[in-house]
Amino acid sequence: MEESTTSMLAIEKVKELIGDPNISDEEAECVRDECRILAEIIFDQWLAEKRQNEIKNQGRVETNLVSDIGSGRKESCPRPESISATGHDHEAKRRNISS
Repeated sequence: MEESTTSMLAIEKVKELIGDPNISDEEAECVRDECRILAEIIFDQWLAEKRQNEIKNQGRVETNLVSDIGSGRKESCPRPESISATGHDHEAKRRNISS
């Protein structure tokens, strides 16, 4: 099998990583190739899951933005019930008037 010029491990490095310098070059090539295939499968699965999570999170962000716009405020920053959307404390004014 011919060495590829891409980022493949050298046969000697594979033997070193396996910890068995006595395995044949063919066995080392087989191990290297199978590990690369496994790494590609794992990476592809990770990438697919990441993209799914991004799509899910993007939907949540859009939903949250719509609900924030509709309510006029963000849920993470609730204002006290006595303060209106204009920022006036009507309850305090009522207390002063009735006193």
